[in-house]
Amino acid sequence: MSQKEEQKSKIIEFQVLNQKVQQLQEHLQSINNNIQELQILRNSLDELENIKENQDILIPLGQGIFVKGIIKNNNELITNVGLNIMVEKDVKETKDMVKVNILNLSKMLERTEEEMNRNIEELQKLQKEITEKEKQ
Repeated sequence: MSQKEEQKSKIIEFQVLNQKVQQLQEHLQSINNNIQELQILRNSLDELENIKENQDILIPLGQGIFVKGIIKNNNELITNVGLNIMVEKDVKETKDMVKVNILNLSKMLERTEEEMNRNIEELQKLQKEITEKEKQ
């Protein structure tokens, strides 16, 4: 392979790796967002335990819109366990499920960060090689 072809190959490899790093950054952001949502949910479950039955509350529908409601039972929750399958769980079971989800996402975050760091190191190495070849 000629030097020109080798240089072109390294540039393509650099571009592909750079794109992968960008995808990993987006994935990290998504994981962080999910962790934050679960932490908010965990806090809401803590607050739910302090609400008395038959108490008036505002139920969020999204985008700052609420509907008035009454708590009939603050310990029975309907939980989506995946594939739109709903099951009844109490607050403790739901908190445990949220805790496990946060833990799993945190592990995924760590693995993704490690992979991204490896790719960044490889990118830096490739960039150095490309720059050195261009100087020749």
